[in-house]
Amino acid sequence: MKKIVSILLLSGFIIAGIVALIGYKCFMTSNVKAEEPKYVEIYPGDTYENVLNYLEETHAIQDMSSLKLVANVMGYVEKIREGRYEITDGLSNLKLIQKLKNGRQTPVRFTFNNIRTKDQFAEKVAEKLMMSKEEFLKELDSEETLREYQLTKENNIVIFIPNTYEYYWNISPKEFITKMKKEYDKFWTKERIAKLSDCGLSQIEASILASIVEEETIKNDERPKVAGLYLNRLRIGMMLQAAPTVK
Repeated sequence: MKKIVSILLLSGFIIAGIVALIGYKCFMTSNVKAEEPKYVEIYPGDTYENVLNYLEETHAIQDMSSLKLVANVMGYVEKIREGRYEITDGLSNLKLIQKLKNGRQTPVRFTFNNIRTKDQFAEKVAEKLMMSKEEFLKELDSEETLREYQLTKENNIVIFIPNTYEYYWNISPKEFITKMKKEYDKFWTKERIAKLSDCGLSQIEASILASIVEEETIKNDERPKVAGLYLNRLRIGMMLQAAPTVK
């Protein structure tokens, strides 16, 4: 009887050790191999199967079976969260599923410059973020937005100051516009606002004139002279006669 008990205990320890080893390998060891970061974009309404397909399409997951096992054990099947997620080399199944389950997105770097029209800007937004061009324009041109920021459909693009920003991929059009308006307000410091009175321009007029000057010449050292020329014309009530406005 003692021998039988000893054998059973030993067998139990061996089985437990094997299970622990398999569990450690499934959960803790690296299951992602990628020379550069991969990105998975999960849309509203996507299912668990959709996510698995997106992950497989990255060609970075070494063992999909172990990933599925960990996802099921951690209850990810019912916890799908939209967003854009970065998949990096050396990531374990545990860390990957935790990132997806908890919605830990990697922000998108959104850079723009030399945008000439509202449609061009909307297309740029749609390329980088989850919203469509139509969704963005609808919110930007809505009566509520125009009234809130005292803008018109003709000048509301001025609140977007060219720069590099970071936003989550699934940010809503309303949130995006609100954040960009805050950046616009930050740009207009007391010092810059004081300079406006010398020029006789409003913030919106200064932005419009700056866009004309920027298109008139690519040489930074020429721009103050060009701006001065237009300001002089405005002071005497003369037409700008600016080629960029025709272009």
